[in-house]
Amino acid sequence: MSTKVSDLTAEELNTLIESAIDRKLSEWLGDPDEGLDLKVELQERIARQRQDFATGQRGRSMEEVRQRLGID
Repeated sequence: MSTKVSDLTAEELNTLIESAIDRKLSEWLGDPDEGLDLKVELQERIARQRQDFATGQRGRSMEEVRQRLGID
Protein backbone atom coordinates (compact mmCIF):
# COMPACT_ATOMS: atom_id res chain seq x y z
CA MET A 1 0.00 0.00 0.00
CA SER A 2 1.29 3.42 -0.94
CA THR A 3 0.83 6.40 1.38
CA LYS A 4 0.81 10.01 0.26
CA VAL A 5 2.73 12.62 2.21
CA SER A 6 -0.47 14.62 2.43
CA ASP A 7 -2.03 11.72 4.38
CA LEU A 8 0.65 11.77 7.07
CA THR A 9 0.27 13.52 10.40
CA ALA A 10 2.84 16.17 11.30
CA GLU A 11 4.44 13.72 13.75
CA GLU A 12 4.63 10.94 11.13
CA LEU A 13 6.17 13.34 8.61
CA ASN A 14 8.69 14.53 11.18
CA THR A 15 9.64 10.92 11.99
CA LEU A 16 10.00 10.12 8.29
CA ILE A 17 12.26 13.13 7.71
CA GLU A 18 14.41 12.40 10.77
CA SER A 19 14.81 8.79 9.67
CA ALA A 20 15.86 9.83 6.17
CA ILE A 21 18.38 12.34 7.55
CA ASP A 22 19.82 9.75 9.95
CA ARG A 23 20.23 7.22 7.13
CA LYS A 24 21.90 9.74 4.84
CA LEU A 25 24.28 11.04 7.52
CA SER A 26 25.24 7.46 8.37
CA GLU A 27 25.98 6.77 4.71
CA TRP A 28 28.07 9.92 4.33
CA LEU A 29 29.90 9.93 7.62
CA GLY A 30 30.05 6.26 8.46
CA ASP A 31 31.34 5.12 11.82
CA PRO A 32 34.09 7.49 12.99
CA ASP A 33 35.45 4.75 15.26
CA GLU A 34 35.58 2.09 12.56
CA GLY A 35 38.94 0.39 12.47
CA LEU A 36 39.95 1.49 15.96
CA ASP A 37 40.85 -1.15 18.52
CA LEU A 38 38.89 -1.43 21.75
CA LYS A 39 40.66 -2.21 24.98
CA VAL A 40 40.01 -5.74 26.22
CA GLU A 41 38.28 -4.36 29.32
CA LEU A 42 35.82 -2.42 27.20
CA GLN A 43 35.14 -5.41 24.95
CA GLU A 44 34.40 -7.50 28.05
CA ARG A 45 32.11 -4.84 29.51
CA ILE A 46 30.16 -4.58 26.26
CA ALA A 47 29.81 -8.36 26.12
CA ARG A 48 28.50 -8.41 29.71
CA GLN A 49 26.02 -5.62 28.99
CA ARG A 50 24.73 -7.39 25.88
CA GLN A 51 24.30 -10.60 27.87
CA ASP A 52 22.51 -8.74 30.67
CA PHE A 53 20.20 -7.05 28.16
CA ALA A 54 19.46 -10.37 26.43
CA THR A 55 18.39 -11.87 29.76
CA GLY A 56 16.09 -8.96 30.58
CA GLN A 57 18.32 -6.96 32.89
CA ARG A 58 18.01 -3.28 32.12
CA GLY A 59 20.28 -1.62 34.66
CA ARG A 60 19.22 1.13 37.04
CA SER A 61 15.97 2.98 36.74
CA MET A 62 16.01 6.70 36.02
CA GLU A 63 14.61 7.27 39.50
CA GLU A 64 17.55 5.38 41.09
CA VAL A 65 20.03 7.44 39.10
CA ARG A 66 18.30 10.70 40.02
CA GLN A 67 18.31 9.78 43.72
CA ARG A 68 21.96 8.72 43.62
CA LEU A 69 22.93 12.02 42.00
CA GLY A 70 20.64 14.07 44.20
CA ILE A 71 18.63 15.41 41.29
CA ASP A 72 15.03 16.34 42.06
